Amino acid sequence: MQVIGDLETLHELAPAWWDLWRRDARATPFQSPAWLIPWWRAFSPGRLHVAAVWQDDRLAALAPLYIEEATGRLLPIGISLSDSLDLIAENPSAAQQLMQALLLDCPCARLDLEPVAAGAHARAAGGGKTWTCREEHTDVSPVLPLGPTWDAHVPARKRRQWRRAVREAQAHGDMRLEQVESHPAAFLGHLGRLHRARWETRSEEGVLADETVQRFQSLAAPELLRAGLARFYLLHFAGCVTGAYYGMAAKSSAFAYIGGFDPAFSHESPGTILLAHAMTQAHDEGARRFEFLRGAEPYKFAWGAHEAPLYRRIWERRP
Repeated sequence: MQVIGDLETLHELAPAWWDLWRRDARATPFQSPAWLIPWWRAFSPGRLHVAAVWQDDRLAALAPLYIEEATGRLLPIGISLSDSLDLIAENPSAAQQLMQALLLDCPCARLDLEPVAAGAHARAAGGGKTWTCREEHTDVSPVLPLGPTWDAHVPARKRRQWRRAVREAQAHGDMRLEQVESHPAAFLGHLGRLHRARWETRSEEGVLADETVQRFQSLAAPELLRAGLARFYLLHFAGCVTGAYYGMAAKSSAFAYIGGFDPAFSHESPGTILLAHAMTQAHDEGARRFEFLRGAEPYKFAWGAHEAPLYRRIWERRP
């Protein structure tokens, strides 16, 4: 097992990491170098401890981790801002080999992996004789099936609400939807403004108000666009940008990460228009699942989504 402890070597690993990520059908954009390397560059909350297993010259499994020195835990790079984290592996056998090697020579007495989905590689890895392993249910990540049409599983009431929202927006005479494929800084500027405006109606700031989160997104957005993973949409009407949608797509799934809209136009429901557009585009690209990601907010279930559980997996060295 190779352990990578510095950013320069992590950058050098990126081509092999991308190759492995494409071979792992379970890997989402949240496990890609386009997401995790910018996260580490922005936050760097400890010491890198990225574990890699090679077979000949091929990267077979990867655990992007770091040591949180204040607690003595191994944690996944991307924790907190990522909605799905896991080992990356070409097959279950490689994932098991990686976990065995990682626990055999682990610098910490505890390893936490979260959030992990039901089908994650990490859920199949036990503790062995020298480690205990337990699992906690932490959240849900609602999912809407797509097909045979984009709205086949959307309740009739929600479809009516969407059509009404489009009519109200079109009444301004200049409604249009824009896919952002370049100039991510301008997109993030609109998103930050609209996200902040929405949260200010609740006398709160929202996650994008944090300067380090802003730096992370400014690093990640260009990489996601370059990799073809980003789905950034803006909604225009009434002479201005009224809504922004930040999503991703890969491997027959679309992921609705974050959004914002101008509260002055809440009657026109910019968020509803943008989500329907994102679902339509995802369906047209061949996606079979639309993932609303972490949280059980009622609006997700109003679209017809069903719950998908998320877990925390904890390994602790036996006394």
